[in-house]
Amino acid sequence: MPLCPSLPPDKLVWRGTTDGIFSVRSAYHMGMENTFRGRGSASSVSLENRIWKVIWNLEVPNSVKMFMWRACNDLLPTKCNLVKRKMVEDCICPCCYREEETVVHVLWSCPAAQDVWGSGSMIFQKCAFAFPRSYRNLYL
Repeated sequence: MPLCPSLPPDKLVWRGTTDGIFSVRSAYHMGMENTFRGRGSASSVSLENRIWKVIWNLEVPNSVKMFMWRACNDLLPTKCNLVKRKMVEDCICPCCYREEETVVHVLWSCPAAQDVWGSGSMIFQKCAFAFPRSYRNLYL
């Protein structure tokens, strides 16, 4: 069937942006949206977003903000994460040899970490804080 000659010519339009022009950023956001579309969501997303806005607006070096983000998302190169990537063979903490080296262990529950926190300013006090087994995989 012939098309009407007075119609404008066809053009490619990317639905990921308002102007219809493709960008890697828009493809990334579209991919992330598709990834999370099938998953359930937490009821406190707005609270989480507010917390992250506070963290990103802190007046600290960007490297500190990135460290916090990586720690909260379990992206630090702890021994447990390295075992998952088959880079090391065991998860045991090399400082205390008591527990698996997770983000929570490295930053808080390891005796070596408690010594570091205890030697800092008076705001942070050295204390024994045990995470229940059910909370060990939750992030800070």
